[in-house]
Amino acid sequence: MVDFAVIVKTQQLDGEWEEVARIDCCHGHAHLHHLNGTVTSLAPLHSWEDVNANVALALTAAQNYATTIRDVKENDG
Repeated sequence: MVDFAVIVKTQQLDGEWEEVARIDCCHGHAHLHHLNGTVTSLAPLHSWEDVNANVALALTAAQNYATTIRDVKENDG
């Protein structure tokens, strides 16, 4: 693997899916793009081996992000 992108989407009340976060490995580091436009760096990438090693980190970050959104929606309802 030399590149990856992980998209977090939520299903809206009308049934449509909305992207709420994206994690990718562009620009030399794995990073999380938040819905509000901010970016959080997860790990530097110096070689393709780093890409392979950090895809699991990206998947965990996406799962945590999705879980937080779910929990907030449950508490709001």
